[in-house]
Amino acid sequence: MKSRSLLFFYLLVTYVFASFIWWSYLLLQKNEQSFEDRIQLEKISFNHKNNLPESSLNYLDTPTYHAIHERYLRQKLMIIGEGSVFLLLLSVGCIRLWLTFRKEMALARQQNNFLLSITHELKSPLASMKLSLQTILKRVTLEDKFRRLAENSVEDVDRLTALVDNILFAVRMEDAAFLLPKEPENISIITNNVLQKIVAANSETAHIHSEIAENILLETDKMAFTSLLQNLVENAIKYSPAPAEVEVKLHKSANTFVLEVKDNGIGIPEKERNLIFNKFYRIGNEDTRNTKGTGIGLFIVKKIVEMHKGNITVADNQPKGTAITVEFPA
Repeated sequence: MKSRSLLFFYLLVTYVFASFIWWSYLLLQKNEQSFEDRIQLEKISFNHKNNLPESSLNYLDTPTYHAIHERYLRQKLMIIGEGSVFLLLLSVGCIRLWLTFRKEMALARQQNNFLLSITHELKSPLASMKLSLQTILKRVTLEDKFRRLAENSVEDVDRLTALVDNILFAVRMEDAAFLLPKEPENISIITNNVLQKIVAANSETAHIHSEIAENILLETDKMAFTSLLQNLVENAIKYSPAPAEVEVKLHKSANTFVLEVKDNGIGIPEKERNLIFNKFYRIGNEDTRNTKGTGIGLFIVKKIVEMHKGNITVADNQPKGTAITVEFPA
């Protein structure tokens, strides 16, 4: 469907340009023919009036001839000038339309990817919870197994809750009327608490090294800062080979508070570093991608940073991986 729409667009643009060039050519030809007819009449009239042979060229020096010639040149320049301006405006309009069309197609692909990924994200924990509950219904009497199944179900519920919270948060932040409620929060404590939970949930797949300065106060929303940190650290783990080596630093620098998250993962190509903050955007293709996700985590991060009038940068980590730095005004 998209390829047919694009083909129709190209055919339409080609037809419009071809029609414009053809009509411009016809106008120039008509102007040329009109000039030649008027000059021929002037030649016959002048030679007849002065009893000159038809081959005489004296008519070329008459004021009438010069007036006809100047009018011909003015009309020719007018056709070329107005045609050039129209062609320029038409080209700009077509380019803008093409860019808009490409943007809409990219957004449609991202939304399709989101639907595919959200389906996978929802089906996995639901299937796991269903299996656990079905096992419990079979009257399992072993307490350890019962506890393990119950804990798995709780973890799956937490995953679903976090996923739904992310989606709702992303929708709220797109509302122009949405204002992030802020109050002084000790983000040092928040960061340590969030990291402890992430370490407990990923003890076998990640090693997190942290350097958190004490008592850093920031005007923020606790839930928003928690979401920002979770998305950055969980992304670092997700896109790194197990066991992931993730480094988290929080410190004060000049007039800013700086949060750094570094990993040893696959890295982010430079041409995609601005795109990763777009809603639904994910590197790769849903059909071939192995990592889970919805493509809204970094979109939420970017929005939160903007609401704090902060800045976020993406760079290469050494010797490999990605380093993301967030700066908040102190």
